[in-house]
Amino acid sequence: MMRLVLLLLLAYALSMLCFAAIKVSSVLMAEIFYGGAYRWGMDDATSPPI
Repeated sequence: MMRLVLLLLLAYALSMLCFAAIKVSSVLMAEIFYGGAYRWGMDDATSPPI
């Protein structure tokens, strides 16, 4: 039972890590492509996780 809980926690942590990596990479790509002139909207800051 404890192994199952640890496995679920590990899966949750990995999914959050992947989500954060996707958000960071999308922000960096927007900065690179727009040269720092990108206008951040509310959708960029408050988009819900999938």
